[in-house]
Amino acid sequence: INTTQDAVVNQVVSEPECKETDKEIQTDKLILVFSNKGGVLKEVLMKDYQNQALVKTDRAEDSIFAITGSNISRNLDTVKYDIKESRNTLTFTYDDPASQTRVIKTYSYYPDQDFIDAIIRIENISGTSQAVNYDIVGPAGIQAATKLSDKRFIEANADLDGKFMRKTNIKNLKETFKGIVSWVALKNKYFTVAVKPPKDVDAFFIQKVGDKLLLGTTTKPVILNAGSALEDHYRLYMGPITSTRLKGAEMGIENIENYGIFGFISSFLLSVLRFVNSGVRNWGISIIIVTILINIVLFPLTKKSFLSMQKMQEIQPHMEKLRELHKDNPQKLNKEVMELYRTYNVNPLGGCFQMFLQLPIFIAFYQALMHSIELKNAGF
Repeated sequence: INTTQDAVVNQVVSEPECKETDKEIQTDKLILVFSNKGGVLKEVLMKDYQNQALVKTDRAEDSIFAITGSNISRNLDTVKYDIKESRNTLTFTYDDPASQTRVIKTYSYYPDQDFIDAIIRIENISGTSQAVNYDIVGPAGIQAATKLSDKRFIEANADLDGKFMRKTNIKNLKETFKGIVSWVALKNKYFTVAVKPPKDVDAFFIQKVGDKLLLGTTTKPVILNAGSALEDHYRLYMGPITSTRLKGAEMGIENIENYGIFGFISSFLLSVLRFVNSGVRNWGISIIIVTILINIVLFPLTKKSFLSMQKMQEIQPHMEKLRELHKDNPQKLNKEVMELYRTYNVNPLGGCFQMFLQLPIFIAFYQALMHSIELKNAGF
């Protein structure tokens, strides 16, 4: 019996590479290219942005929803799946003769949404119980946002144990993180690809493939009795990093829109900018108007800083005399300088302090303008 099983395994592993067949699906927002090799999603183009490529992968094993590791079969990411298409649904099926399991990937897509749903179903068609778990690729193949952008703008995000994670520097070829995984995502300057896995996922990994990254998740082992099956539900978002679209996916991925430590200020300024632009219909003029508004709001601080610096200039002649008079006595000089400040009611840090208070606002405004999808390819 063992000899027969080994022969079957060897036959499956040495099976010649299948001929790849692509299946293109178009919705109102997306162009999706699936492959029967591995039953994966290999390419995503966004119609709202001149059919710009968001995802493009070269190998099936590095593509979205490729099962890259399992105790079922070692080659579920490269074998040929049968394809069946019905209304708004695409189904890929593969029967593994070695493990006597059936793998079914069902993708549901929607005309007016930025996301798709995927169901990974594994059926035990053998006569005995067996333990099943697998690794599956999530966000992968994300492209640079613009021709000027490069991999420095691509980062990995995740929600692990309820905490937001951000990784930009992956030192090893593969790093694994244990915990409750709510979602994982790759993002560039303006867009993101995010996956919400099922609840039985207790780890995710980040893997380097050449100069690109891919994220995947690992399921917990499940005992399947003969004739039983497991179903895991995933949701995949592919689109711009805007609060409205991220919330619309109902995946809890709003934290992907991250403008840094002053993000709450950035979000407010973006709201003001969008409101102004709804009236003037020109982003360049809107930025000028918002900049003027910011300066009007900050004018009291600017005025105070200017007056403080003006007072410092007025006492400079007195300062020079004191330095000359007490050049050999630093302690006496410091005492006289402090007395001079008190006499003229001058705060030496007054000018700098007022300017320092304004820095967070301008840093936040810069971050908002840098990452706002509305300004991508805008004219004046």
